Amino acid sequence: MITHLRQSLKKGWDSVLGFNGAHGPALTAAVQSKLSWATPIDSYEEAPPIYRPFLDRLLAGEADFPHALLTPTFRGYMREEKEKLVCVTRSDVYIVEAAKTGLAVTRFAGDDIHLVERGAVLLYAWLTIRGRTDQGALAASTLKFNAVTGSLFEPILDMVRRKEAATESTDLRTEMAKYHSLRDVNFKFMNYARRTVAPGETASDIILQPEIRLELLRIFGRSLSKTDTPAHLSILTNKEMIDIRDDVERGDPDAHYGGIWTYVPRDLIRATSLMDKSSGAFVLSVHLPLEDRVDFRYATAQRAEVESLVASLDRPRLN
Repeated sequence: MITHLRQSLKKGWDSVLGFNGAHGPALTAAVQSKLSWATPIDSYEEAPPIYRPFLDRLLAGEADFPHALLTPTFRGYMREEKEKLVCVTRSDVYIVEAAKTGLAVTRFAGDDIHLVERGAVLLYAWLTIRGRTDQGALAASTLKFNAVTGSLFEPILDMVRRKEAATESTDLRTEMAKYHSLRDVNFKFMNYARRTVAPGETASDIILQPEIRLELLRIFGRSLSKTDTPAHLSILTNKEMIDIRDDVERGDPDAHYGGIWTYVPRDLIRATSLMDKSSGAFVLSVHLPLEDRVDFRYATAQRAEVESLVASLDRPRLN
């Protein structure tokens, strides 16, 4: 039933976008929107038959049905997004996709996920998981969906972020006050930070990097420039390193209405390094297992603050 509905919705969406005019009249805006929703799968019977062989194997070792969902399938400009079954158990994340040779299964153990990137611009949203698979290789999987259904992906974030209940020693009011200084310089990031840091976390370092623009040409006293580094906010807590940035990479004029969040567990950070750039900026590289790394770019004026963050990483942390 679910698969039939999704296929019907997909045909309607293709017709609206003009990919195939033979599919009939355009669907309503509400139905078009639902086409991009992720779909919860609450039982074995609700899963499309193609995925049941995988579920048979998975459920043989699990007492309960996992948190499961289907990602939407829709056409993009360059390629069609394929439907994926996502299953979250107590310790693992499985991403299952139908292939010509059968089911392609990618398994990430929660403790081996190096980072999660969550992005949202208006209703367009995505989640990227990167880390070591059960095959021992470094891999990344990106799931795209309507932001309306973003809550379905929260168990993945909770697993990677090692979310726990707030401890009595954590003063939430004191933690929230740490971001008050951002109010007059970047109100959006202040709100994002307050909603992002989990109960029980204590922030030791907070660095706001305003947008860095690179001058391309100067004519008649006017400067033509482009964004070299989007505005971003780096937060180091006792549990993780968080970076929140504007999405300007896709050239979307609505990008400033959303953001991109990167979460890196502290216990997977192996080392850090700093590299100067010729444009008056430098890069902080956070090195992870399997020679993986994530880079954060800052203006030279932020050098002292970033070095302080690096020093905090080297110091023992309170758990």
